[in-house]
This record gives sequence, structure tokens and C-alpha cells, in this order.
Amino acid sequence: MLIIVVDHIGGSILSRFTLHRFAFSDAAEAFVFLSGFAIASAWLKWSEKGTATASWRLLGRIWPIYRGFLVCSGLMLACAAVFQRLDISAPNLPVASLAALSGAPLTYIVDLLLLKHQPYLASVLPMYLMFLLMAPLAIPLGLRRPVLALVLSIAAWGLAQAGPGVQGVPVWLSSFNSAIDSGEWSFNPLAWQCMFMLGVIGRSAFIRDVGARIYLRRGLTLIAIGVVLGCAAWRLWVEPGYLNGALKENLSMLRVGNFVALAWVCAQLSQTFWFKQMIQRLQWVAVVGRHSMACFIAGAVISLVLDSILFRATGGILDYPAGLFTDGVALLLTALCGLAFDKGFARRRRQPAMAKPVGLA
Repeated sequence: MLIIVVDHIGGSILSRFTLHRFAFSDAAEAFVFLSGFAIASAWLKWSEKGTATASWRLLGRIWPIYRGFLVCSGLMLACAAVFQRLDISAPNLPVASLAALSGAPLTYIVDLLLLKHQPYLASVLPMYLMFLLMAPLAIPLGLRRPVLALVLSIAAWGLAQAGPGVQGVPVWLSSFNSAIDSGEWSFNPLAWQCMFMLGVIGRSAFIRDVGARIYLRRGLTLIAIGVVLGCAAWRLWVEPGYLNGALKENLSMLRVGNFVALAWVCAQLSQTFWFKQMIQRLQWVAVVGRHSMACFIAGAVISLVLDSILFRATGGILDYPAGLFTDGVALLLTALCGLAFDKGFARRRRQPAMAKPVGLA
């Protein structure tokens, strides 16, 4: 979450050293993968009371995510309106969305409610809604039959790559993919479900069994390290600039392979003593993760506001002192939001139940 915040600040200095600089993947893959892993973990706990209970708990998250999308969209548009009023322009402000809202308010609001418009960073949440809709079927399959789930997920990913005019592809599917390519959706959910399912499969017993086989685990680790280093070398010296946006929009297998290798290496490092010690000292990062929805919305606003102010202050020219200061402010504000949400949640849990009034004799 913290990396996503700095990655969306154009003049950020720390973003020059985050994942996208050394790999074909970035924080978006990590966010979706960990979402699948976390949802699968929650499913295992909820399913102890029955599959139906777990399914309803999952579906019960749809409304909070949808509500979060509307709140995040409103805040993105509000930021654009405020900066436009102050005569401050910046490349990431959703001024086109604001102009569409001003030109046809009713049409825009209806399209927003139908997820056809997704202002700037709010575009991640509609994709997550699609994952929740398929979760009651996909998660049990991913946990019990991971190989079959992976095959089906890759097949669905292949359908997401089908453009108009491809023989054998239904018209509705090619039309959906064309709508994605035209910019109505920043992420193709039919493609990104593959990353979500990889997170679910990562929580399965199958992966634990693979990790328990010492020689197989060591071999996979060596291959993964080779892939990570090879991709890093390519990104640093062969193709150091920004990648084609279509690779991210439709989740290219190059990004998937790079991230899977990186995730495997990180999983092995997580078993080491020094890594566990480091995690214990970074508990405030876990607080941000525990309140991911609220912190995501707060982080989206923080990154957009600070990016716009920094762009105005520097004229879009990279300024190391200003960029580092902005990074520090962004991380501090996001962490403070997480701590505030955590304290508020803990306070509500500690509140005693209201005593029932005693009837008059």
C-alpha cells in the first residue's frame, strides 16, 4: 500500500527504487496477489462454520468495496475540482472526468454507478468487485484443486487477450475487451483474475507440500533467483524506461512470470531469522494492511494531492530534495491514517454494550 502511494507521485524519488524499476511487474501485482492470499485465508477460517457461511461472508464484502469505490471516485473528482479552482494543473488530475461530469452530470453519475467511469486510482476497486463475485466458486476450487484452478484461470486469461475480429471469439467478449482497451477500465478483470487466483493457490496445501520437498524447493528457488536477476538486468540496462501500458492493462505473462519468481524468493526469505526480526520492527506497516480499504482511499487522495502540489512547485522537473520531502510526507500521512483507523476500530470494540433500560415498577 505504501509503495502504491509513492509510485503514483510523479516526482517521487523513492519510486525510482521500487519494484517497477527492477522488474516487469509492480506493486499492482503484489496488491492483487496478496488480496487473493488474504481472502483465501479468511475463507479457511470462515468455512469452519460451513461453506454457506463463508460464501455469504465473502459476498457481504461487495457492498463495502462498491461504497469505497464511490467514495474514492468522489474524492478524486473533488480534488480535481479544488485544484482547477486554484488554477493548478497536473498530469494525474482527472480533469477529463470532471469535464464529463460538468457536461452531462446525470449521464456521468449513472455511468459511474455502473462502473463505466472510474476516475484515476479508483479503477482498482471495480476489478476487486469482480473477484469477490467469483470468489465463492473460485476459492474452494483453488484450495482443493489448485492445478485445475490454475488451468481454468490461464484459459480465462487467454480469453482476455482476444481482440475484435478473432475467429471463434464471442461478440460480447471481443466487445468487452475492446471497451477495456478504449480506456473504460484501467485493468481487465478477466486477465487480472489470474493474479488473484495465484494468490489463492499460494494458500493451498499443494504449495505447502511443494515447499516441504527440500530439493524441489531449492531447485525452484535457484530458478526463481535467475528469473528475478535476469529481469532486473533487462529493466536496468536494456529497457529502463516506462513499459507499454497494454502489458499492465491485460496482465502480460511476462509480468506474471516475473512476479511469481519474485514472490517465491520472498516466500523463502520470509523463513529466515533476520526477515522475521525485521517484520517485528515494522508492525506499523501491518496496521496499514489491516485497514486496507480505508488506507487505500486515503492513500489515493494523499498521492494525488501531493503529486499535484509537487508538480506545481517544481514545474514537472525532477527535484531530489522536494521529491524526498514529498515521499516522507506521503508515507507519514498514510501511516498516520492507518494508526488512526486502528485506534478508532479498537475503541469501538472496547465500548461496552448499552445497558437496557430498567422498566418502571
